[in-house]
Amino acid sequence: MQYVESIDDTERLKFHEDGSATIIRMSPRTKKFNKATMRLTEDQYYRWARDRTLIQDAMPHLDKEEREFILTGYTPADWEAIFPPEEDDKDV
Repeated sequence: MQYVESIDDTERLKFHEDGSATIIRMSPRTKKFNKATMRLTEDQYYRWARDRTLIQDAMPHLDKEEREFILTGYTPADWEAIFPPEEDDKDV
């Protein structure tokens, strides 16, 4: 298990023996750190981060919110604050 720090110090990553990883990213919107644990191996992460494989190809099992969190640090709550549902959407 190792931590990987990004150059700008906004990301932490810890791989676990069970094939999961805990990722801590800073939200660009709130500047607060958020943590997510997801199924992610070192091989999958480095295929994307180092080898530049598209994230959806390196991690096809992750949903779009998980991939977005890895890419940008935005959470679903951030996106809802940025793009609130319109009045018509609330009735659906």
